[in-house]
Amino acid sequence: MFTAYSEKAGSAILRRAVDFSFQPRNNIDFSEWIALLTLCLAPLVLHIVAGVPTPTYFEHKRPQWHEQITHYNPTSIIWRYFVITDRRVRAKSWNAEDMAASNALFWTAKGWDGSESIMRSSRVFLTRIPSRTRISFFSATSAKTLTITLQGVQDIYCLLVRPLDWGVAMAIDSIFFPLALLGLLRLPAAIWLTEDYSYADYNTDVKIPQVPASNRDSNVRQSEDRPFTQPKTLRAMGLLDASPSLLVKSEYAAQNWRGILVRVLFLLPLAGFALTSLCFTFPRSGVIFTVTALCLNLFYTVFLCASATILSAYIILGRSTTTIIPCITSCWYKVYTAFLGLLAFLLILAAALETKKTPCGKHTTLGKNSFVEVCGEKFFNASTTEGLFGVAEWVTVPMQVAKTRIELHKFDGWCSGKLDSAVFFSANITASTL
Repeated sequence: MFTAYSEKAGSAILRRAVDFSFQPRNNIDFSEWIALLTLCLAPLVLHIVAGVPTPTYFEHKRPQWHEQITHYNPTSIIWRYFVITDRRVRAKSWNAEDMAASNALFWTAKGWDGSESIMRSSRVFLTRIPSRTRISFFSATSAKTLTITLQGVQDIYCLLVRPLDWGVAMAIDSIFFPLALLGLLRLPAAIWLTEDYSYADYNTDVKIPQVPASNRDSNVRQSEDRPFTQPKTLRAMGLLDASPSLLVKSEYAAQNWRGILVRVLFLLPLAGFALTSLCFTFPRSGVIFTVTALCLNLFYTVFLCASATILSAYIILGRSTTTIIPCITSCWYKVYTAFLGLLAFLLILAAALETKKTPCGKHTTLGKNSFVEVCGEKFFNASTTEGLFGVAEWVTVPMQVAKTRIELHKFDGWCSGKLDSAVFFSANITASTL
C-alpha cells in the first residue's frame, strides 16, 4: 500500500547559494503547527528553565529588567554549570550550605554576586537547606537533568547515526536540537544542582506586628510602603552553626590540577562545537542552503564562538570562580544577549515560513524538488524510456472473457513504500495496457 503525490519534478541542482523556498499554500493544519512549535521551543525553554534559578534579593532595590535578562543567555547558563562543577571539585570540604549558596543567584547592594566569599557569608540568611550534600534522584532537578540528557542523546543519535536525515528533514521542530546537545554540559554539575533551599531575603521575610515609634530602635528605619520585618533564619532558631571558623576559605586554588581539569573539560567541547559551526557556515558545492540553514548557522556560530571566547578570556584573567558570569551587567554583554535573542527570533520566523509537509508525512524547509531526497523513495517520470515511469493496477473488465487485466498509467511524481518482487510479462506494451 502506498500514497502518491503527483508533481512536476525538476532538477535538485543548487542554482543559488541561498534558496528561499517559501510556500504560501501549505498543507499543515493548525493543530499540527502547534505540535511543531511545541517541539521547536521545548529544548530552548527547558534549557533556560532548568538553568536559571530564582534570584535571592539581599537588597531592597530590585535589578532592572535588562540586568535580569542576561541570566537567560545560554552562555550564562553554561558558565554557571562550569563554575558549580569547578567549585565542588576544588572544595576541600563540601556541605549542604555550600551547595545551596553555589546554586543561588544573590542580588546585593553591589549588584549580582556569586563569589566564594558570599557562599560562606550567606549561610546566616538560610531558612532551608538541602537534606544532603548532593541532590536526591527523586527531585524536580533530577527530572530536568534526565529530560535534558534524553534530548542530548537523541541529538547524538541524529548527528552520528543518521546525519543526513537531520540535514534534509530540518524543519521548525528541529532547529534547537543542537542546543539540547549543549545541554549535556549540565551533566558534570548534575548531582550538585539543587532547588531545595531558601534564604531570608526581601521575598521570604516573616512579618511581625508593627513596633511603636517610642520603643523602636533608632537604627531601624521603617518606610510607609514596607513594614518592619524580622528574618526567621535557621541561625536565629539555633539550627545552623554560622561561627566565624566556618567562614574560612577551604578551596584549592584555580591553578590546582583539579581546577585545570574542569576548565579543560568544559573549554574543549565548547571550542570544538564552535569550530564545527564555523565549518558549516560557508556554503559548499552541491549543498542546498536555505534561509533557515543560514539563520541556524549564524545563530550557533555567534553563540558558540562568543561562549568559547568569554570562557577562555576569564580563565586566562583568573576570574572564573564566581557562579555568575563577571560580565553579567556589562553593556556589551546585554547587547550580545539582545542580538542572540534577535537571531533566535529570525531563525524561528524563517523556519516557520519555509517549513512544509511532504506527502510522506515528513517536514522540511527544502523545496518541492527535494521531496524525493527527503522521503528517500522512488521517483517516476512519464517521459523516460527506462526505469520507473508508471503505476500498474489490476482492473476488472465486465462482459469479457478475461475479467481482469493490468493497466500501466503514466505518472509524474513519486510513491512512498518499497518495491516488492517483480512480475514479468512477455507481451508487448500497447498504449497504457498490458
